[in-house]
Amino acid sequence: YYNEKNKCFDGFGNVHINVNDSIDIYSKLLKYNGETKFAELFHDVILKDDSTVLQTQYMTYDRIGHLATYPNNGTITRNDKKLISKKGYYRDDIKVVYFRKDVVGTMPDYKIVSDTLVYDTDNEMMYFYGPTNIYNKENTLTGNYGWYDTEKELAYLDKRATLRNKEQSMTADTMFYNKKTGYAQALSDVIIEDTINKATVKGEYAEMWRNIGKCMITDNLRAYYYEESDTLFAKADTLFVYFDTVSNNVQHIKAFYNVRFFRSDVQGKCDSLHYALADSTVYMRCKPVIWAENAQMSGDSINIAIKDQSIDSLLMRPNAFVIQQDS
Repeated sequence: YYNEKNKCFDGFGNVHINVNDSIDIYSKLLKYNGETKFAELFHDVILKDDSTVLQTQYMTYDRIGHLATYPNNGTITRNDKKLISKKGYYRDDIKVVYFRKDVVGTMPDYKIVSDTLVYDTDNEMMYFYGPTNIYNKENTLTGNYGWYDTEKELAYLDKRATLRNKEQSMTADTMFYNKKTGYAQALSDVIIEDTINKATVKGEYAEMWRNIGKCMITDNLRAYYYEESDTLFAKADTLFVYFDTVSNNVQHIKAFYNVRFFRSDVQGKCDSLHYALADSTVYMRCKPVIWAENAQMSGDSINIAIKDQSIDSLLMRPNAFVIQQDS
C-alpha cells in the first residue's frame, strides 16, 4: 500500500530492500516512511552485509543514519562467529555492531559473555564496556573493560581482571593476554593464588608464559604459604614459578635478591633461594642465615630438606657456623 501524500509505503510478504551493492534486507512485513527514510520490518527479519548477517523478529532501519536497530533479541553471524543479545544496532557505513544486555558470543575455540560489547567487523575487534568473561578450554579471562582482537587472539582487560584455570588464578588491575602464545602480563595490585599448594603471591607486576610453564612476579613481592597449623610468609625482589603445562602442578620456585621468610618456628634470609618440589629441598645461596629453636645457623650455602611441612635436616657447607646461647 502506497500513500502518495505522506509518501508512506506498507509491504506484505517476501519484502526485499536492496540498500546498496552489499546490503540486502528481508522480512515478511514492512512499514516505510519515504520522507524520513525510516523503515520498520517485522517477522523473520534478515539483514545481509557481505559476510555479516543480522537476524531478528523486529528491526528498524534508518537509511539516513545507516542504522539498523533491534530492541528485542537479535543474532549476528559472521563467518565462524555468532553473537546474540537482547538489544543492539548495526552501523552499515562503518561496519560496527553494538550489543547490549545478555551478550553471548560463540566462536570455535572460545566463548564470550558480556553486558555491553562493540564489534568492529572490518578490523575483527571486539570492545567491552561492562562485566565480561572469555572462556576457552584452558582458562577463563574476566574483566570489566577492554578489547579482544579475534584474529590475533589478543585480549586487554582493565578495571580488575582475572585469568584462572582449575588450579590457579591471576588477578590484577590491568591485564594483557595472548591466547596463541599463552603469554599474560598483569599490572598493579597483582594477586596469584594456587589452590593445590595453598599459596598466595602478591606484587605489582607479573608475567606468565603458559606454553612453557613459567611465571614471574616482582615489585613489592609478598608470598603466603598456608599450612595446617601455621602460615609461612616470604618476601623477595623477584619470584619465578615453574609448573607443568599439562597438570599445572608447580615444580620449582626461585626467589632472588633480599629473600626473607618467616614462620613461628623458623626464620631465614639469603639472596637466592630455590625450592624443588620433586625432592622437597630448599636451596639457599649467597649469605644464607637461619634462625630456629633459639639458634642461628649460617654457611656459604644451606640446603633444607622438608618432610611433613617441617624441617627434616640441614646441610651447611662450607664455612658452617652455629651459635646458640648456653644455659
